[in-house]
Amino acid sequence: MQARSRPWVAPNEEVTADEGVASMISGVVTEYEGRAGIEATCARDADKLECLIQAIEYRDQGNQNTQPWIDTSLAQLQTASAKSRADEALRSGSLDWLKRALSGGDE
Repeated sequence: MQARSRPWVAPNEEVTADEGVASMISGVVTEYEGRAGIEATCARDADKLECLIQAIEYRDQGNQNTQPWIDTSLAQLQTASAKSRADEALRSGSLDWLKRALSGGDE
């Protein structure tokens, strides 16, 4: 067996070869895909927010084909907090909202 340069990182196949781990991962993926539970809803919203922010960044860089991407991302948000973050990202520059959030207030 060849030694790995990062022994704490295992290939996916090795991790999921363990039946217990594979079952747990399968359950989490099923919960996420089925939108079962608040954790799955929040995780999906986080994914959609990331997509939205990426689309806003591309738009701010001059890409003219981002509006459908933005609209789709917005339509899929479920939680009030995600919708609020999306509104803020759309109102400000692509990274201005992040600077304010990290500083803990409005600037």
